[in-house]
Amino acid sequence: HGSHGQMQRSKSTRPLPIDVIIETNTWCPIRANPPAHLMPTRCVFPASSEFTTRTTGILVAVPRLLIVHHSPTARVRAIADAVLAGAHHEDLTSVEVVERAALEATVDDVLAADGYVFGTTANFGYLSGALKHFFDTTYYETREVIAGRPFGYWIHGSHDTTGAEQAMRAITKGYGLRLAAAPLVFTANADASHLEAAADLGATLAAGLLEV
Repeated sequence: HGSHGQMQRSKSTRPLPIDVIIETNTWCPIRANPPAHLMPTRCVFPASSEFTTRTTGILVAVPRLLIVHHSPTARVRAIADAVLAGAHHEDLTSVEVVERAALEATVDDVLAADGYVFGTTANFGYLSGALKHFFDTTYYETREVIAGRPFGYWIHGSHDTTGAEQAMRAITKGYGLRLAAAPLVFTANADASHLEAAADLGATLAAGLLEV
């Protein structure tokens, strides 16, 4: 692979790999059996849109926001969509936003992200089973790596959300995550003000990744 020419690292917390093949809009492959601390990084190579082994140009690690949510109804889905819309604001295009349903999100998704938004319904006063499953299946393999990364959350319930809020705080504390935006928690039907707050939540987390 030889010399890489000029390299420029963004403010992402993920380290750049040493040996790369630059491929526009895909994950850059790294050498076989890389050291454990080297993670794949997003790269941009403006000179070509085709696969290339050229190693000149500017290598940029793009910060990634992972949004994991359980939105089983149209009314709850509207909250998730508002969060996504905020994260995709036109001023935040340099942040990659990845959405995952709670039952589909993986350890790799968590490790590859620089910040997180978690969203859920409050079911019988607790977190949804789907989001709890996500936490259960990623916790031990990720918590030491992602400790200190920023997160935010939203919870919507038909009645009481107290137990869900307590669980969210306890679990994210266990991960060592840093609360980076005011939580959005409410029980009424989502109105314009709730959706605006949801958009602000997504935008705040995305913007924060550019300031790290």
